[in-house]
Amino acid sequence: MEIELSGKKGERRIEQDWTGREVRQIGLAQEPAAGLNLHLTLDLELQKVATDILGQYLEANRTTARIDEITGEQTFPEIEQAAAVVLNPQTGEVLALVSYPLFDDNRFQIEVPVDYYLGLARNDYTPLVNHAITGTYPPGSTFKIVPGSAALQEGTITANRLLNAPGVIEIANRFAPNDPGRAQTFVCWVYSTPKGSHGAVNMYTGLANSCDIYFSKITGGFD
Repeated sequence: MEIELSGKKGERRIEQDWTGREVRQIGLAQEPAAGLNLHLTLDLELQKVATDILGQYLEANRTTARIDEITGEQTFPEIEQAAAVVLNPQTGEVLALVSYPLFDDNRFQIEVPVDYYLGLARNDYTPLVNHAITGTYPPGSTFKIVPGSAALQEGTITANRLLNAPGVIEIANRFAPNDPGRAQTFVCWVYSTPKGSHGAVNMYTGLANSCDIYFSKITGGFD
């Protein structure tokens, strides 16, 4: 892409006398050619908002205790990496892209201070890696739009119908429905927070809150 963006340099050869005055032009001049323009789709205000929200999320998670289901022990997670991408769903244009930890890329414009670069390069949370585009992640909750769309299309659920979504459910083993020891427990992410559950949830709030129990129910995992 560098070739397309940089264009071509022009050239003009001339003959000068001993005073530096131009005497004549030698051959034909080659006019410079402008490179292609690169139009970004980033929305500056949206980029700022996404950066702030993700930073607030990280800070909130650092100060929110996780409760062990068995021991009841509270721990505070060490979360420093996060990424967010905002796309235009109609065109796929990238409107905002954030990767934490942040660093000041303006310091790379001329000469990077050695201590600053080494601090970034040796950081365990790899701030020099753009986690939004280079990380490898399981689809996780982004896949919820697939069963959600299927449930709406097949009439299994309507968008406004409310379902109770406790923080945890147990699903009996279909081959041993009367054996509680073989039942499978599913826990929503909210169960380990002070809130404990999402309560009454519909498709809108289920997606907005990424409610695991709601989607377990509508996809046939729970009666």
